[in-house]
Amino acid sequence: MKTKSRYINDAAASVGLLKSDDAFMEVGIIRHSKGSLISMAAAERASAALFISIAGAGLSIDEVLMEQLPEYLMNEAQQIIGQLKEGEQVATVSPEYQSVFRPSVQPYMISWLAFNPQEEVAALEIPVLIIGSTADSQVTVSDEESLNAAHPESELLIIKDMNHVLKTVADESENEADYSNPHLPLEGGLMEGIVWFLE
Repeated sequence: MKTKSRYINDAAASVGLLKSDDAFMEVGIIRHSKGSLISMAAAERASAALFISIAGAGLSIDEVLMEQLPEYLMNEAQQIIGQLKEGEQVATVSPEYQSVFRPSVQPYMISWLAFNPQEEVAALEIPVLIIGSTADSQVTVSDEESLNAAHPESELLIIKDMNHVLKTVADESENEADYSNPHLPLEGGLMEGIVWFLE
């Protein structure tokens, strides 16, 4: 399993390769969800021309986990996360936490914990567009507002009724079904916003 740093290096190398090709005048990065954090760091390292984050988390992964994990397991979670942040793997993990903290994913988690989205976006000295949506059940509008606040010169676009997979949601009952329907078009305001920013 690759670490976050390996993914960042791969993304930065891809930008560098494209920049070396005379077919391209400038190279920017657009990334979605977890890819947003990787690409923030890659954009800075590779001196990309611009960066667009779509549904990117505004909190570090430890903060996200502490919001999402059940209260009755919180003490163990805090201990595990604390040890991982020190770069040390945890030998024994409760069955309830195997999906999140099993030994095979701990090296990746250790590398992930080293990056904070707000710090990464703040380091960018290029045009930045932060895109969020009101119907996203995984990343909130406040996440996007946090990223926008961390980069004072960024643009913020919040799209009404778009969910995490970038489709229009008429009501909450459609949200989960949209994840498995490849025939639905992208929410129209998304492309319009990206084109506006690029122009």
